[in-house]
Amino acid sequence: MTRRAVVAAGALSALLATSPSARGQDASTGAGAVTASARASAEALFEEGVRLTEQNQLEEACKKFEASEALDVAVGTLLRLADCRERTGRLASAWARFREAGSLAETQGMKDRARIAAVRSAALERKLARVVLEVPSSPPAGYTLKLGELTVPSGSWGTPLPLDPGTVSVEATAPGHLPYRRYLAIPAEDGARVKVTIPPLEPRRARVTPPVVVPVDQEPPLPKSSEETDRGYGARVLGLSLAATGGVGLAAGGVLAIVARKRHQDSLGHCSGAPRQCSPQADQLEDESDRLATYAAASAAIGGGLLIAGLVVYFTAPTSTSRERVALGVSPDARGGWSLQAAGTF
Repeated sequence: MTRRAVVAAGALSALLATSPSARGQDASTGAGAVTASARASAEALFEEGVRLTEQNQLEEACKKFEASEALDVAVGTLLRLADCRERTGRLASAWARFREAGSLAETQGMKDRARIAAVRSAALERKLARVVLEVPSSPPAGYTLKLGELTVPSGSWGTPLPLDPGTVSVEATAPGHLPYRRYLAIPAEDGARVKVTIPPLEPRRARVTPPVVVPVDQEPPLPKSSEETDRGYGARVLGLSLAATGGVGLAAGGVLAIVARKRHQDSLGHCSGAPRQCSPQADQLEDESDRLATYAAASAAIGGGLLIAGLVVYFTAPTSTSRERVALGVSPDARGGWSLQAAGTF
């Protein structure tokens, strides 16, 4: 800080400390639209900010001054807020507030405060970090450029704009174009310059679906209903289920027949002599053999019936691609049994 700025800072502290109602003197000459309640709240926030500044709690003090200014704009509040922001390193914000305070002080005839604000803002001006935004020479219609939350007017494009140190976003948008967005790191260096060249925005290409060309003398086929495309699916599933259940029944009948035969053979081992004499255990085994033989016959009969029914249902069910022609027949085989025969196209 230059000697002139040091003197101005001291003068500011002395000026604002001359009276506990230093801010109130400004507010009394402000706009009459501010209510008495809002002015009282602004005064209380201002005094709290002064107390926090004396305790070197600068971040909290800045918040109090900002809240006070939002309720009632006064020269004393603007000067305190500008000084607070300068001491916390936000030089661009401090510079803007000093200039605002100087303009308001001139309007209200406060020449001492206007002079102090001018000296402080001039001392900060050469220290400010600035960013230069260069846009394409012929931006599209509706082109919008934003720096953080601030919309940059076209008159400020290419002009060095003061910013506080930190990270800020740059976003360019236009109707019908893809947005451009990037982040800038503003260094905390006196007089830093950051130049950003924004590329031309790319047009947003809409996806075009080629039309379906249908000859004049040919109508497009109507979509097939689910009944037409899958008429025989349920019948085939039922047929397979019945056939599988019948196969299990036949297998169970065969197992039971084998066990029945084994019980009969075991019963013969308990009979002897001529005429044959059988023990009670032989009679019990023979009874078990008879019951198992009965179960085997029933299981085989039911299983065979289900198997034949399932095959008939399956092979007679229509398909979506062809019409089945099936011929079924039952004929005796060489071993004295019966066999199911099927022939046709599937």
